Amino acid sequence: MTEARTYGHERESLNLHKIVRANPLLATPWTLVPPPAATQLGKMPIAHGIRTLGVLGAGQMGTGIALVAALRAKVPVLLHDRSPEQITKGLSLVDKLLAKDVGKGRITSEAAKEARDRLTVVNGEVGMKGLRDVDMVVEVRASFIFGNNPSQRFCSGLQAVSESLLLKQTIFRSFAAELNPDAILATNTSSISITKIAASAIPEGVSSASEEGKKSAGRVVGASDLYC
Repeated sequence: MTEARTYGHERESLNLHKIVRANPLLATPWTLVPPPAATQLGKMPIAHGIRTLGVLGAGQMGTGIALVAALRAKVPVLLHDRSPEQITKGLSLVDKLLAKDVGKGRITSEAAKEARDRLTVVNGEVGMKGLRDVDMVVEVRASFIFGNNPSQRFCSGLQAVSESLLLKQTIFRSFAAELNPDAILATNTSSISITKIAASAIPEGVSSASEEGKKSAGRVVGASDLYC
């Protein structure tokens, strides 16, 4: 069962890579990858305003999203996971995908190296503070342990993980407190209400109906299309 699940995860990540090569906009709802026309016209390559992306979770999908941003959008990516083993596996997958593209002539070895160099790991000791200055962060279901409470635990895997509103709210409350106040906070959830998650980004004591409350909640968006 474990081998079948691992194979499934690898195929899912490879399929994401194929989608991005065929049509990057299918995988990036915020046009993180600029349309070819914009590049041809010599317009600003980072028209979306995302200059640094944070990815929380280095599982198959987390590293896939990180690779899309680094290779196609040419955006520096900060990748964080509390599991060193998961980081190692994730980066190994990135190297495998880049090598495959170079081998098939899809990209040059220089482009692969540049993309790899845009990926920076934020280790567990630094934690959430290492993502403080990102313009956008994507929380992905992955192997991530938050705090010391055993109930606040993400299991390893992608679809195998049991999504928890409590866990999401804990993480997004920390995002709101630790990260740049203008940063976009995205979740990869496909089964939990974004509205309920967004409520956790509102500072304690602030009404959700107030302008500050609406602005805080409005920072939270869904990113489930990133693995369509």
